[in-house]
Amino acid sequence: MMQFYAFDVIGEITVGSQFGLMEDSGDKSGIIEAIDESLEYGAIIGLVLEWHRWIGMTADKLGLEPNIRSKLNFVNHRLDNRVSGRTKSSEDRSDFLDKMLPMEQEGKATRFHTQQVAPQIIAAGSDMTVIAYLAMYPNTLVVLRHELD
Repeated sequence: MMQFYAFDVIGEITVGSQFGLMEDSGDKSGIIEAIDESLEYGAIIGLVLEWHRWIGMTADKLGLEPNIRSKLNFVNHRLDNRVSGRTKSSEDRSDFLDKMLPMEQEGKATRFHTQQVAPQIIAAGSDMTVIAYLAMYPNTLVVLRHELD
């Protein structure tokens, strides 16, 4: 449940909407698996960047689609909704899109940048969300350590 909570929080922070993992009591969209796979891939291919291009070309030729697509679809759907005006920013807080969309309009960033960075924030930020909350609430950390022991 902590992981579901963390992903829902990072979804709000990044694109202004949750993944719905807490509501669904599970990962019905496969987003956690997609992120885990992308992190595994990045950990391996990040060591040998030259392989990335060849793996991508081979996957395209074989018609293979990585599981990461569900993460990109989540981001792109939220991004399209915000840009088209179907959804609006939250009035009580700002998210990553609130920062990036004006930068796109000013020519300081492109849509490609927004589409590339948002999934990376989601992948990296979910674990950091848990760590940050444990740091802010040391009593909870003590209880967690006790349970783990």
